[in-house]
Amino acid sequence: MNTEQVEAILTLANNKLSQHPEYESWMCFDGADVSPHGKIIPTFKTKDGKSGFLDEKYPVYQKVWIETASELNL
Repeated sequence: MNTEQVEAILTLANNKLSQHPEYESWMCFDGADVSPHGKIIPTFKTKDGKSGFLDEKYPVYQKVWIETASELNL
């Protein structure tokens, strides 16, 4: 997977995220790590600017990412 493909996937995910009822203007997927096997692991912002799985908005990010990955058969 190349950089352009990952950026396109993140753009799609961010568009979906912006449509979520719990979306707030500071929320976004802000990058991703790609494993040697091609698995995309997105990074995201929290309100305080740090990524964190304990953030109250993590379930929203997780749901949107799963929907995006499923839609793209990733």
